[in-house]
Amino acid sequence: MKEEALGTTTKKWEEAIEQCESMKGELSKMTMRRSNSGELRASPSVQSLEKFTRRLSEHNRMISAQLSQKNEQEDVSTEGSEELDPDMVEQHKRNLKLSQLRLADAKKRVRDLGIGIRLKEQLIKNLVKSNNETAQLNKNYEERIKLLEQVSA
Repeated sequence: MKEEALGTTTKKWEEAIEQCESMKGELSKMTMRRSNSGELRASPSVQSLEKFTRRLSEHNRMISAQLSQKNEQEDVSTEGSEELDPDMVEQHKRNLKLSQLRLADAKKRVRDLGIGIRLKEQLIKNLVKSNNETAQLNKNYEERIKLLEQVSA
């Protein structure tokens, strides 16, 4: 029973990690879009990333709770029965620990990508603002030049 629970949990962790990896691909395709008011906003993939991260955390808590319940039930039911193969148990523990490490690494990468996206959004906003200011200065200089040409002519 414990072997099945550990195997199922390991499989769920691996699925969650694969979902994180697939989200990384979506993030690389992210583009900035303009709203009707003309300001830049992030595409829906940033919002879906945050939603996915929340879902992943909830899933993680749910799996941990289920695993602890199963362990408690199995501890009660296995008292007095035959012991599990210690090598098999150790192997499952190692697999679980590796899966948890991969999940933590994937979460860190998702967090880093989110930060990178926000920084790029800010940079784009600043570039658009600078471009608008430059265009306004250019327009002012052109008006002054025309005025000076009219006065000197």
